[in-house]
Amino acid sequence: MQGTSPEKTPINGTQHGFPKGSPLEALNEFYGALNHRDLQKTAATWATTGDATVAGPSGDVERGWPAIEEQYRHLFSGPVKARVELSDYSIHEQGDVFYMTGYEKGEIAKDGQAAPFRFRTTRIFVKSDGRWKQVHYHGSFGDPKMFAEVMKMIGPPPQTAHAG
Repeated sequence: MQGTSPEKTPINGTQHGFPKGSPLEALNEFYGALNHRDLQKTAATWATTGDATVAGPSGDVERGWPAIEEQYRHLFSGPVKARVELSDYSIHEQGDVFYMTGYEKGEIAKDGQAAPFRFRTTRIFVKSDGRWKQVHYHGSFGDPKMFAEVMKMIGPPPQTAHAG
């Protein structure tokens, strides 16, 4: 699963049996927390320091865990429900760092309306105290119409003092 050929088996947080302490286990834990809208478990997958960054699909860049946490809090507490899975990804591991590139796809729903989405994604993790922790996320849409439809449903992200 590591290398340049995309892995076709999706990860959405419901899988079992990944090797303990592996990048696959770390990704599965993150997507499980994301899909269950669990802020505490999401935080457990991130480096909760000033070094963490997010360059999300909305175009904003968040620096530091407090700003990132606020984005997740906004997403999890709002009326929009999302199901996300990682697909067509590859994992590249070098010592205490791994990065994943691929696609996040799924569906968002709000007020009885649903919209599919698919965007490019990169996540970077570092090993800290024996656990993989995210330090960077980047996501970007390739389809402007899909981006507009999704952003219309989600609404603008909260403005934080940590945004760049």
